Amino acid sequence: MRIKSRTGLLLLALLLLATPRSYAQVTLASGYVLQPADALGPDKPYDFSETALHKAPKGYEAFCIEHYGRHGSRYAYEAYFYQDLWNAFQKADAQGLLTEQGRRIYTDYRQHYDHYLLHVGELTALGWEQHRKIAERMYDAFPGVFARGATVTALASGSYRSILSMSACCLSLQARAPRLQIRELQGLAYLKDTHPRDARNPLLRPWHKKASPLAESPADFQARRVDAAAVLGRLFMDVEAACGEAPYQTLLGRLYILTAGMQSLREEERTCFDGLFSETEFAGMAEWLNYLFYTVYYGVLPPTASVSDGIIADADRRIRDGERGATLRFGHDHVLMPLLRLLGINGQDWEAPSPDEVSRHYHIWDCPMAGNIQFVFYRPKAGRSGDILFKVLLNGREATLAIPAAQGPYYHWQAFKEWYAARIAALS
Repeated sequence: MRIKSRTGLLLLALLLLATPRSYAQVTLASGYVLQPADALGPDKPYDFSETALHKAPKGYEAFCIEHYGRHGSRYAYEAYFYQDLWNAFQKADAQGLLTEQGRRIYTDYRQHYDHYLLHVGELTALGWEQHRKIAERMYDAFPGVFARGATVTALASGSYRSILSMSACCLSLQARAPRLQIRELQGLAYLKDTHPRDARNPLLRPWHKKASPLAESPADFQARRVDAAAVLGRLFMDVEAACGEAPYQTLLGRLYILTAGMQSLREEERTCFDGLFSETEFAGMAEWLNYLFYTVYYGVLPPTASVSDGIIADADRRIRDGERGATLRFGHDHVLMPLLRLLGINGQDWEAPSPDEVSRHYHIWDCPMAGNIQFVFYRPKAGRSGDILFKVLLNGREATLAIPAAQGPYYHWQAFKEWYAARIAALS
């Protein structure tokens, strides 16, 4: 089936999570069973399959949501992902070094290449629809948060894909509740909440990056998992002639990210890379990227804390003032991933004893396109008393924290703040 641009069919594409054809689950060295969709890593499109949520605690009502979301599906974020493969194809073609499979893929890629370059980093149609539908589900699951008198504040980083993701979400909420007060904001004042490590952030915290204690380099890890020359040899009869001076592993990484990223495009925009990776090789590339991001983001937790600080401060303000509503923040995977680790969501604060064990608990595929966390707050209904409770949703599913639960997926807000203060003190 070819996905057209009409809204109805695009929504169907949203509900049917796209994965590369012919891939099956693979058990990684850590023992973690990697599902085909998760093998796409952070280029995995958002999963809209249904999930059941617990009812509100007895005598409580939801009144506030604090949210951080990654932008939706996009084209590759830098032109070199497209250009490096293009240059290799052209060199090999000029020298008659393309394999039969290489010629097929090059012919397909050539038809789309200019289109890709014109849209580098842009939100795709799927990315817009993801945030529109996330907003619908948020409203339908917690209508009391958006009841009469509620206010919504939305903040975006300076990236156009983040700004458009914010707009898609807010327009969808407005369609559900025409009288809802919504304000969209973007600027330097909001970088601490959306993209705190942006060099333009005037409140960027001074920090000393802490290196991962795992000594193996990501390049060496990748070499243990996947034979770069073997994969590239399916495209080029002479891999060295095609790659030039660039390391084989660099082009292999580009190919993996392009292959995964094709799932964010309409079918008529895609280059078909089927058969280029075996299922074990593709899973190995996902595990390599997971290890790479574990090491890269290991030391960036302190500056990311301005996002969680903002969540706590804003929630406390709404609790104090008795407000209903939500604050929605739109940014990037390189903020959301460290935030999950900083907050210990679903065990993401895992300290891996070896490179091969990182994937046991640390998962970049938990940060898909349009990935998000939602802190949903509950207070006693009128005439009742009790502590403020909350739960955390990760990509629409109830998540766990590193503190004892009050009941089911619900936690005491005060207990979390005390845990968080100790966590920040330990990182300082």
